[in-house]
Amino acid sequence: MLDRLTIHSGSTAAIYQEWSKLIAQIYLGRYRLIRGTGSLPSIAGIASLFSKMLNDDYAAGIWENSMHQSLCWASLKRKGPRCRNLLKRLKIPSPYIAPSRSWASQRTAFFFKLYHSNLSDDCRPEFHSIDTDIDLRGESAFGEVRDAALDITSKVLVGSPRLTWHEQPRRCRAQDTAGFNGEYFATIEPDWFGQYIFESTEGRTPATPISLLLIGS
Repeated sequence: MLDRLTIHSGSTAAIYQEWSKLIAQIYLGRYRLIRGTGSLPSIAGIASLFSKMLNDDYAAGIWENSMHQSLCWASLKRKGPRCRNLLKRLKIPSPYIAPSRSWASQRTAFFFKLYHSNLSDDCRPEFHSIDTDIDLRGESAFGEVRDAALDITSKVLVGSPRLTWHEQPRRCRAQDTAGFNGEYFATIEPDWFGQYIFESTEGRTPATPISLLLIGS
């Protein structure tokens, strides 16, 4: 249910958080949405309201001024697909309803990690520039999407044997970590099952090229 007191509170951080809580309740597997076209046209009215309150541009479910936070969402599924299966699915989506970077492309439950933690206030963008290109099916910026592209200029860590993955017990999957040059680098939660892309050794190294793009910190 929409909390209108929060919406009209004037607090940008609170409004973003209210959006994340509301949207996390809406996904294709939970509700039978209109015409089978996905979540975006079904919540167009709500998105329009939030856009006015936030004074922010909408890009297929993601807010441009909060891109470094709203891109950080995760599926509640405990086990992801093999990397090659994920890449194949992303290359040939059927049907296309939203860009893969958006929560709107999901058919399972998801949540936003940064809006629901103490990290939100201290989270800052790290990219130098970002451009979105949305090809809409109609005239509404909040409706159906035919295609979309995201162009980010930022720092990239090119994958190498110096990048390692350390698996924690399955109940703590969110605490899997990546190391670099033998030291802790980041806590990770990949959307593919990590063991299929890293070699089966202690302190696994990439078995296939993988790079990391810095969006926020």
